Formats: sequence, structure tokens, C-alpha cells
Amino acid sequence: MTLLELKIIIDRKIESREDNKNTEVVIVNNKPSFGARSTTKVKYVNTGFDWERGLFLIVPEIELCEVEKSKH
Repeated sequence: MTLLELKIIIDRKIESREDNKNTEVVIVNNKPSFGARSTTKVKYVNTGFDWERGLFLIVPEIELCEVEKSKH
């Protein structure tokens, strides 16, 4: 998905209903859940630089992948 494609989707959602302007943006995290899918809030978004140049980064509030820490 490109940034322009994302913008078009967001613009359409906002134009279709005024209250969509206050819709919280979340990331589906694929953890087990009863009812609605489990999600994580978005901490921030920004364009990448240096090695990440040309990317639009969406950073979750909580890590999506848990890394097992060594006991050593």
C-alpha cells in the first residue's frame, strides 16, 4: 500500500461520516481475544529516513512481537 492509497481510504472514511474524524487508529495484533479482535494503539507515524527512506512507518504503542529474554 502506498501513502496515497492510504490517504484516499482515510479521505473517503472521513467524507462518508462526520464522526469518523474521531475514529481511533489501531493495529490488529493477532493475539487471542474474545469478541472483537485484539488491537494495539498507534504510538506515532512518520516517514522513514536513512535506510528507511521511502517508507511510512506506523509504530505501535506496545511491541507486537514478544522476544524471549535470555536468563544469562
